[in-house]
Amino acid sequence: MAINHPTADRLPSGTTIDTLREATAALTAEPIERPPGFVACVMARIRQEPRRFRKLPLPAEPPHRLSITEHAAATLLSAATSSVPGTTGRGCRFPTPGDPTHVAVSISLRYGQHASTTAHRIRAALHTAAATQLGLRLLHIDITIDDVHPRL
Repeated sequence: MAINHPTADRLPSGTTIDTLREATAALTAEPIERPPGFVACVMARIRQEPRRFRKLPLPAEPPHRLSITEHAAATLLSAATSSVPGTTGRGCRFPTPGDPTHVAVSISLRYGQHASTTAHRIRAALHTAAATQLGLRLLHIDITIDDVHPRL
């Protein structure tokens, strides 16, 4: 396929803008039919994700009870991980269901960053976020470096 220089009424491929508009209109006018069982398949996958539904207890004055989903808590803590310079949070989870004191995070570390120093900073950020945003005290923090990214 030859590539031409675009003009006011043609794309680089040589196709006119009107031809593109007609093709787009024809595609959008076609009814979309889902494959049989599509919705059931999507919903089954959503239901298979246990973190979306498992709850973690949060501190509350009796007789009140307070909880947060693991997914929501992990999202908050993952953001804290990414706030440490030279890191990008890649994931956060609670390895023991129902235990909000043990968290496992995975990160991408910028090339040239000292792993031990960065891990110390990540632990501090996680302790602070857990205490201030969730009212939790983390006892165990597992950190896995699963990628190294270049300096930008």
